[in-house]
Amino acid sequence: MKERAAMISENAHQDKFKLQKEAFFLIKWLNRAANLIIIFYIILYLQQIPFWHEIILRDLDEYSIWPPVIWIMACAVCLAEAGINSILYYLPLQTMKVILKILINMEYTSHYGEHALLLDGTLGARSIKK
Repeated sequence: MKERAAMISENAHQDKFKLQKEAFFLIKWLNRAANLIIIFYIILYLQQIPFWHEIILRDLDEYSIWPPVIWIMACAVCLAEAGINSILYYLPLQTMKVILKILINMEYTSHYGEHALLLDGTLGARSIKK
């Protein structure tokens, strides 16, 4: 009976490490997804520069503005759009990453104590960065 309890305890311990590895894998991919979203939106909105150039040119035609200034304005509008859309997707992904790290640390320290080392080399609940 004691052997069976020890085997169940050992399996539970291995499952916790497996879940922790999966969580760190998910954190790594959340970070990559956030970076890919930023790159995607920059590429997407840079393709719209000619569209914005035409709109600005049409609206400011009566002011006879130097043409490179209109291109700069079109680039600024596109980059602002890309930045806003990137932030709208980047921040929730980063928030999920931080929440996941907090949950990992809470679960780990509740079982192994505050000074136990996590698999990523950080100390229990004391360090949530990385």
